[in-house]
Amino acid sequence: MDNRLSNNRNLLTKNLTYLILLFSFLIGSAQTNDKISASFTETPLVDVLDDLSSKQSVKFFYDIRWLKDKEVSVSFTDKSLEEALLIILKDQKMLHLLREPNYVILLPDEGNSSEPVQVDNTVSNRVNIGKIDLSLDRATISGYVLDGTNSRPLESAIISIKDNPARYVTPPDGSFEISLPVGDYSLKFHHPTMVDYELEIGLNSNGELMVNMFEDVTLLEEVVIKTTAVDQNVSKIISGQDVLEIATIKSIPAFFGEADVISSVLALPGVSKVGEGSSGINVRGGGVGQNLIRLDNATVYNPSHLFGFFSTFNPDIVSRVNLYRGSIPVEYGGRLSSVMNVEIKNGNKEKVTGQGGAGLINSRIMVEGPIRKDSTSFLVAGRAAYPNYLLRELEDIELNSSRTFFGDANVKIDHLLNSKHRLSLNGYLSRDRFDFSDELQYNYGNRTLGLEWNGQLSERIFNQNTINYTSYDYIFKELEDPTQASTLDAEINQVVFDNKFLYESDQHKVTFGVNLTLMDIEPGNFEKGSELSIIEPLELDQEDGIEASVYVGDEFILNQRLSFYGGVRYSIFNGGPENAKELYHGAEPRFSVNYKTSLNSSIKLGYNRMRQYVHFISNTTAATPIDLWKLSNQSIRPQVADQVTLGYFRNFEDNLYETSIETFYKRTSDLIEYRNGAELFLNSNLEEDLVQGSGRAYGVEFSLKKTSGDFNGWISYTYSRSLIQVEGATALATINNGDFFPTNFDQPHNFTAFSNWKVTRRFSINSNFTFITGRPISYPESVYQVRGITVTDFAERNNYRIPNYHRLDVSFVLGTTLKRQKKIEANWSLSVYNLYGRPNAYSVYFKNNERTGEPEAFRLSILARPIVAISYNFKF
Repeated sequence: MDNRLSNNRNLLTKNLTYLILLFSFLIGSAQTNDKISASFTETPLVDVLDDLSSKQSVKFFYDIRWLKDKEVSVSFTDKSLEEALLIILKDQKMLHLLREPNYVILLPDEGNSSEPVQVDNTVSNRVNIGKIDLSLDRATISGYVLDGTNSRPLESAIISIKDNPARYVTPPDGSFEISLPVGDYSLKFHHPTMVDYELEIGLNSNGELMVNMFEDVTLLEEVVIKTTAVDQNVSKIISGQDVLEIATIKSIPAFFGEADVISSVLALPGVSKVGEGSSGINVRGGGVGQNLIRLDNATVYNPSHLFGFFSTFNPDIVSRVNLYRGSIPVEYGGRLSSVMNVEIKNGNKEKVTGQGGAGLINSRIMVEGPIRKDSTSFLVAGRAAYPNYLLRELEDIELNSSRTFFGDANVKIDHLLNSKHRLSLNGYLSRDRFDFSDELQYNYGNRTLGLEWNGQLSERIFNQNTINYTSYDYIFKELEDPTQASTLDAEINQVVFDNKFLYESDQHKVTFGVNLTLMDIEPGNFEKGSELSIIEPLELDQEDGIEASVYVGDEFILNQRLSFYGGVRYSIFNGGPENAKELYHGAEPRFSVNYKTSLNSSIKLGYNRMRQYVHFISNTTAATPIDLWKLSNQSIRPQVADQVTLGYFRNFEDNLYETSIETFYKRTSDLIEYRNGAELFLNSNLEEDLVQGSGRAYGVEFSLKKTSGDFNGWISYTYSRSLIQVEGATALATINNGDFFPTNFDQPHNFTAFSNWKVTRRFSINSNFTFITGRPISYPESVYQVRGITVTDFAERNNYRIPNYHRLDVSFVLGTTLKRQKKIEANWSLSVYNLYGRPNAYSVYFKNNERTGEPEAFRLSILARPIVAISYNFKF
C-alpha cells in the first residue's frame, strides 16, 4: 500500500500540477467570440494556445512540460471553442476541460490508471472497483482523499453514500475505509475548501481508490466565501459552531488593510468586543478570559497586537478557524464561553512557494516547501510592524511622542512517517512594545511550542497525541519620575498533554481520551526602576496547579432525520499558592440533537456544562497586557456554566442561502467581580478584594447568508443580555443591593452586515458594517462636601451606558496582470476603516471641574476619523 501510494503521488505530481489557482486581473469580464477561424503549420502548441488566449480572451491552465516538443498543423473556419480545441488537440494526447466559456484546463491523456484507481472531480464520474467475484457478498474500498494540485492529504473530507445515512470523515492523513455489500453506489466527496465531487462506483471486490479534489478555479481565492459543508447549516449535529476559511477571513475589511482573524470572528452572531483598542472577544455574554483561544492546539493568552488593533495570527499561515460558542465537544474544557482553534496549514511537499504583503503599518512573509519531497515539508512566516509614523501624525502631544512595535514568527515542520502516521512540530513567538511618551513602557509577548502525532491504529481507530508548551509574559515600567520609577514583570507557563482516540463506524463517531494541564503563574515581581527610586520592592506568591480530565463522546446518526451527540468530560483540579491549594472536581456533560424536518431544514437542541479553574482578573472594561490570571484556591472557587441552546436552520435554493435563528440561555456560578474600591494591582491579599456572584446570559441570534456568486455575504443580528448578581454576607461584599446588574460587556443589540461583490474577475469590493449597543458604565449619582473636600458618589455600578457604536469599513481589491506565465500573483488592496468618521466612544470618564469642584464627563474616542490604508499582497 505504501509503495503504491508513493508511486501514485509521483504520477499525480507529474500529471496534475496545472495552475488552477491563478488570479484573474482584468477589469471587465472578457467573453469568447462565438466562432473561431485559424490556420497553423508546424506551430508549437504553446504558441497556438497563446494565440487563442490573446485573440479570443481564453485562459489556459497547464504544466509547460506537458506541451514540450508538441506541434500543430491544422486549419479550420467558423468553429466553436469546443470544436476548435478538439481539432487542435487531436493526436496530441491531451484532454481539455472547459470549466466556463473562457476558462480551459489541459491534462495529459495517458489512458487507464493502474491500481489503485485514481479519480478526480474534473474527468471521472464512474469507476469499477475490483474484479467480479460471485462468491463475495461484501467488499471494502480503502484509499485516500488528496488535494489534486499538490498531493496533500485532505483532513475532514466527508464521504457520504446516496440513500445511506452513514457518513465517513477522513483523519489527518486523508485515508478512508468503507465496507459495503457488493453492488453499485453513488459516493459524494465534500471538503470545505474543494469543489464537491460525486462518483458512481461499481463495487465488485476489495479495492483501492485515490480521490483527487480541486479548488473551484472559477472563483477568486482571496474573496470567495465558502462554508465547511454544502448543507452544514442544516446537517451538522452540534449547534453554535462556525468555521471560517482563510478566503473568507481575507475578504473582510480590517484595520490598515491587514486580514485579521479576530476581526473576522467579530462578524459572527453572538461575538463582540467592548470597543476599539480592546483585546480579545466577548461571546454570548461571557468575559474575555472565558474564551479558550488556541493556535494549532496551543493556548494563546493574549491574542492581540497593538492593544487589540491586530490579532496575533498571521493570515498567510492560517488554514481555517473553528469557533464553538454553543454545544462544545467533550475534548475541550477549561473555559466557560467559547473555544476558538486557529489551524495552521501544512507546508507544500511538492515545491517551494510563498506569499506575503507590504502595507503602511506592517509587512509579512511566508515561505513553504519540501524538505524531502512527498514526505516532509516546512513552513516559516514572520511579520513586523512600523506604526511610529502614524503616532507622529496624531494631535495628542503624549501620543505624538510615543513609540510602538510588534512582530511575530511561526515555523511548522510536517512529516509523513508512512501512509498511516504523521508527525508535526510547530512554534510561535510574538513581541509587542509600547513606550508612552517616555513615561510608561509595556512589553509583552506569547511563546508556544507544540508536537503532534497522528496515527491510524486500525481500520476504524485513529489516535492523536499532542504536547504543547505555552508562555505569556509582560514587563511594565514607570519611568516619568526617577523617585517613583518601577518595573513589574509577570509570567504564565503552561504545558498541556492530550491523548485522543477516534473510532468510526457506519453510524457512530466516538471520541475518547485524556488531558493533562500543568500551570505555573508568577503574578508579579515589583522592583525599583532606577537607583533614585524609593518604591518598596514586592514579590507576589507564585501559584501552580494541575488539571486532569478524561472524556468520551459519541456522534450517532440514527437515521436520515435524527442524529445525536452526547458525552461527558470529568475534570479534577488542584492548585493555588503553596499555602492555599484546594482540590476541585466535577462532571461536564454535553448533549446535542439534530432533527431534520426536511431535506433543507432542521431543529437543533443542545446543552453543555463547562468548568473554569483559571480566572482572568481585571477591573478595567477592556483587557490590558498587564491584567492578572489567578488559579482557583481555598478562597476562589471555580466558575461553572450551564448553557442550553435551541435553533431552527433552513437553507434555500440548493444551499445558496442559509438562514438560522438560535436562542440560548446560560447560568454561571462563582463569577469573579471586585468589591467597590478594590485595588487589584500588586495586591498581595487579592482574595480579600474579590467577590463571586451568579451570572445569567440569554439571547437570540438571527443570521442570513448567501454562500456563493458574484455578490455574496451575510447579515446577522443578536439580541442578548449579560447580567451578574453579587449578594454577599456583608454590605461590603454586596454590589447594587444584591440585585442583578449588567456586566461590563452587556451589549443588547449587535448587528453586522458583510458583503463581497466580485465586480469583475479582477476587481472586487468588500464592505463590513457594525452596530453595537454602548457598553455599561458607572455614572456618579450625587456629589457632596466632607470637610471642604468634594466627594463623588457612584451609588450603582454600571447604571448607564456610553453612546452606541457603529462603523462602516470598505476595501477595494485589484488584481495584477492576467498574463498566464507569470511568476508572481498579486493584488493591491485599498481599505478605509471607519468610512464616515464616526467618533465612537471608547469610554466616558469623569474628573472634577477645577472651578466648581463638581465632576464633568469626558468622552474618549480612539479613532474618530477615517483610516485609509493601501497594501500589496503577493504569492509566488
